Amino acid sequence: MTDHGIDEGIDEPVDEAIGEAMVRSLLEKRCPDLAGLELHQPVRGWDAQLWRLGVELAVRLPRAPRAPDLPRKEYRWPAR
Repeated sequence: MTDHGIDEGIDEPVDEAIGEAMVRSLLEKRCPDLAGLELHQPVRGWDAQLWRLGVELAVRLPRAPRAPDLPRKEYRWPAR
């Protein structure tokens, strides 16, 4: 498994209208080894949008200003 920068911030601004072209562009830039996987329509949550990537992965992108910090909190929470 490769390191895909889970601790890196997202450079792009938060956008309510995240489209497939944007997700593909981000994958090609940040995770080129995953960019060729099939991408399925998103599930839109309150703070984030989830795109199915292949059969085992998902792409989670922020939809709200507070959303970029949530995955770090959620990742640390079970360790307590």
